[in-house]
Amino acid sequence: MFSLTGYFLDAVTLFCDFRKNVIDQTPDPAVKEMLLRSEQLGIDTAFDRFDKQKPQCNFGLAGICCKICNMGPCRITAKSPRGVCGADADLVVARNLLRSAAAGAAQHGMHAREVILSLKWAAEGKLDIPIMGEQKIRSTAESFGISTKHRTIKKIAVDLANVLLEDLSRTEPNEYKTIKACAPPERQEVWKNLDILPISAYHEVFEAYHKSGCAIDGDWKSIMQQFLRCGLAFTFSGVVGANIATDSLFGVGDRVTSKVNIGALKKGYVNIAVHGHLPTLVSQIVQTGQEEKFIELAKSKGAKGIRFYGICCSGLSAMYRYGGVIPLSNAVSAELVLG
Repeated sequence: MFSLTGYFLDAVTLFCDFRKNVIDQTPDPAVKEMLLRSEQLGIDTAFDRFDKQKPQCNFGLAGICCKICNMGPCRITAKSPRGVCGADADLVVARNLLRSAAAGAAQHGMHAREVILSLKWAAEGKLDIPIMGEQKIRSTAESFGISTKHRTIKKIAVDLANVLLEDLSRTEPNEYKTIKACAPPERQEVWKNLDILPISAYHEVFEAYHKSGCAIDGDWKSIMQQFLRCGLAFTFSGVVGANIATDSLFGVGDRVTSKVNIGALKKGYVNIAVHGHLPTLVSQIVQTGQEEKFIELAKSKGAKGIRFYGICCSGLSAMYRYGGVIPLSNAVSAELVLG
């Protein structure tokens, strides 16, 4: 299925001097300026380290390098079209894709787990933060079939969080409630017919590493079915479940008009950039920094005040929940913000 020679030539053409290509081709003047400035300052960035990695392994670029078992690493060539275990190029690529999908489902699943537990613990009184999204909780609970009549918002929130946690970590095959409540019925029927409905996010990540191991599943089609199950678990727990919990706990965000990009940074302030996969931590940092006593403390040290900025997902999410959080960059260009 692969034209390896053509792929290698394309890869070599694409990746000769990535940093220079970015400077020449980026439509973002801030990225161009800060790459040049970082070079003057002798600051190492992701773009520089990318170039230092060259020439990159062409087998790795093509996805036909396998390091899953200790008989490898194996590479697929015309001379050796199968790895030691017997895997061909299709199977090696499928295994590598599946493990990448499983890693993404795990990373965003842990983001979901953190904020879902925050919602549950806030409702149970274990975490001292207010629940801001009452309407979101009630409307979502109704779509999940959770009783809301004559019940306190905290009890409803606990039940909602438990459903989301169950989808995240269910061990026995059963209905994936977030899919049932949130996905279009016709798509659910398609996924059922394809046999790709997940059991839970935890299970599908577990199964992904099991199926892609040496001598377990030698059918690339079966491996790619598991890839799709991981994709649905990622979507409906790592994205939808996380968003439901975030909106329930911190409130539904508002549209805002904001300055953006590195040029929004201001001299003379205590500048704090929030980032990462922990919205509960971000919320506390922003709310604490906006307290009058800390603003006055900053001014007493000679600053004009405190300003907040966002990098990547949770930082940008904070923009439409808390006033004055300015988005600066994605994850790749975070070092340019520090520069």
